[in-house]
Formats: sequence, C-alpha cells, structure tokens
Amino acid sequence: GEAAILPVIMRDTRKPYSARNWLPFHQGRLRRETMGLTFGYPFCLWNPAGLPSEERRRRTRETLREQLLKTVELG
Repeated sequence: GEAAILPVIMRDTRKPYSARNWLPFHQGRLRRETMGLTFGYPFCLWNPAGLPSEERRRRTRETLREQLLKTVELG
C-alpha cells in the first residue's frame, strides 16, 4: 500500500553548537537554545503502473522538492 509522507523541517539546529553557546550559563542564569520544527502537509507519492524507472524517479524527485518547498514557506 501507499504510505503518507509527513515533511518536517528542523530549524536552528546549529544554535546549540555555536561557540558562544558552549557554556550553558549567561549572566548567572541557565540559558537554553531552542530549535524549531515546521510540519508540512502529508502527501503520497503516486506513480502510475507501467512508467519507466527513470520517469518514476523524476516524478518522485519533483514531488519531494515541491512538498519541501511548501513546508519551508509555512515556517
């Protein structure tokens, strides 16, 4: 069967690792850096039966790219 794909974009993943954030205390207080998640809309990849392999790969790449771009725009 077809499984739905849920696109997720992680933002600010490097913030906790930047040099100025190595020490968790800032002005005597514990400081936590945050990362963000943006969830897109679920979608399925649909490739009609009988398509050549290269065409299936092209359609899959195109759909994934489109859906990830839509997810980036949500954030």
